[in-house]
Amino acid sequence: MTESPNLTCLTGKFNGPNCDDDDCPNVYATDRDTFVVQGDY
Repeated sequence: MTESPNLTCLTGKFNGPNCDDDDCPNVYATDRDTFVVQGDY
């Protein structure tokens, strides 16, 4: 099993509430040079 990447929050609040109407989508940069998008875009 691989380790989870380290995430840097680029939008919203890191460790904030789940993505909802006023803060979606949240975008994270990983230590693997990729991006993660949380929520609808």
